[in-house]
Amino acid sequence: MHVTRYLALVSVLLLSACSAFTTQTSIAPITPNLNATLELAVGTLNNAYGLLGTSGVYLNAITSFRNPTGTSAFPNPGTAYLTGPGGLDANLGNLYAYGQYLGTNYTLGEPPAFSPQNSYGGYSTGYIITYAAPTPGTYTVSTTVKTAGRSLNFSATATLPNPATVLPDEPLPTWVTDGKGGGTFTMTNPSGVTESLIFIQASNGAYVADVELKSPATTVNVPDGTLTSGTTYYVFCIGADFPLIESAPPNSTAYKPVIAGSGGTADITASSFTTFTE
Repeated sequence: MHVTRYLALVSVLLLSACSAFTTQTSIAPITPNLNATLELAVGTLNNAYGLLGTSGVYLNAITSFRNPTGTSAFPNPGTAYLTGPGGLDANLGNLYAYGQYLGTNYTLGEPPAFSPQNSYGGYSTGYIITYAAPTPGTYTVSTTVKTAGRSLNFSATATLPNPATVLPDEPLPTWVTDGKGGGTFTMTNPSGVTESLIFIQASNGAYVADVELKSPATTVNVPDGTLTSGTTYYVFCIGADFPLIESAPPNSTAYKPVIAGSGGTADITASSFTTFTE
C-alpha cells in the first residue's frame, strides 16, 4: 500500500474517532486561565519518503498553549494563524496544550512513551505539518480567544536561521520478538537526531504502542503483552532534535515546556514504513 494513501486513510480514521469527543477533553484536562502562554518553535520537516503526505522538506512548527497548571489554556482557543516570510498566512485551526487537535498530524502519542493512557485514544504529538517552504526569517503564531465576554489576543514568535538545519533521512528499526508479545527494536539515530518516536499500528490503523529511542541508545524494548501472536503490524518513526516526547502531555505539565533543541529550532525527520508479524 502506498504510504501516503495509507496514512491519509489513517488520518480519516483518527479524525472520525476523535470527533466523538469534546475539545474540552480531547488533548488534556483544560482549566481556562487568563494567564495562559502561547509558545512557538520552528524548524524543518524532512519528509523524504512521503510518510506525512507529499515528500519534500517543509517548515515545521511546534506550539504549546497552556495555563500555569500546564494544561490546555482554553476549551475554545480560537483559530490560530501562522504568518512569516514569503507571505505565509496559514490557518492552523485550534491549538491546545501541545500543537493541534490530536491526530491532525497523522500520529498519536501512546504508551509506553506517553503514559498513562487517556480515555480518548492517545495524545497529540505536537508537530504541525505546514507544507510551507522553510524560508529563513521570523514567524508568528497568533489567535484571539473569546471567553467570559472578552476577546483575548495571544501571539508568539520564532526564527528559522539561515541556513536552516535539515536532519538526515530517518531510518527504520529492525525488530526481534521475545515470543511473549514484546521484543526489541534496534536502530541508530541519524546525526543530529536526539530522539526517535517509533510507532506501532495495527493493520486497521489503530495505534498499538509508541516507544522512544533516545540517543545514544540503539535499542528499545516493547513490553511483553503489547502485541498479539500472528498479527501483522505497521512500523514507522519520527526523529527529532528537541524534546518531542518529554515536552508532550502527559509527560510534561510545565507551563512553558521546552519545545526547541539546543540549536534553537525544532526539526524532525520522518521514515518510510515497514511491517512485521509477531
